[in-house]
Amino acid sequence: MQCLIGFEVSILRGIDILRNTLSEISTVGELLAASSVIRVNFEIKYENEGDSFLYAVLKIITTHEAPVVLKNLIKLEEKLEKEFYSTHFKAYLLSYSDHLNLNPSLLLPHPKLIKNKTFLVGSTEVWGQYIHPVLNKNLTSLAQNIDVKEIQFIAQGKSILRPVSRPLEKIKIA
Repeated sequence: MQCLIGFEVSILRGIDILRNTLSEISTVGELLAASSVIRVNFEIKYENEGDSFLYAVLKIITTHEAPVVLKNLIKLEEKLEKEFYSTHFKAYLLSYSDHLNLNPSLLLPHPKLIKNKTFLVGSTEVWGQYIHPVLNKNLTSLAQNIDVKEIQFIAQGKSILRPVSRPLEKIKIA
């Protein structure tokens, strides 16, 4: 199955964290594409007013079922937060092929796919023809009306694909 996975990481060491994420993502599936790294002042502040985050979206192909992918993304979050001393890191399973799941523990497609403009822009970049199973529109058409004035492109996706200088120990797959 093809999936979209979105990452939200604090700007401090964010590129390094995203690179470490890519070194670990092979345990979940095969990487097909990485979006640009996007920066935006997040509308919902966490601890300090003006906190900034980096966002990126990966398109992967996996043989794992969606709950297993989600479980391994949670393990990845825990590992990277520990490795980088509680730096904000969140992974979202944005879509799992054309699956529709309304279970609160595993919403598919994830509401952030279309509600978070940074995830929508990144997802459109890596899989613009993905058809949203509820809205019956592809991501390219959904992204056409986004006001991207607040969005700043930090790096191309290929820039985070460079090898990691110090890879983390691999996560065991469930």
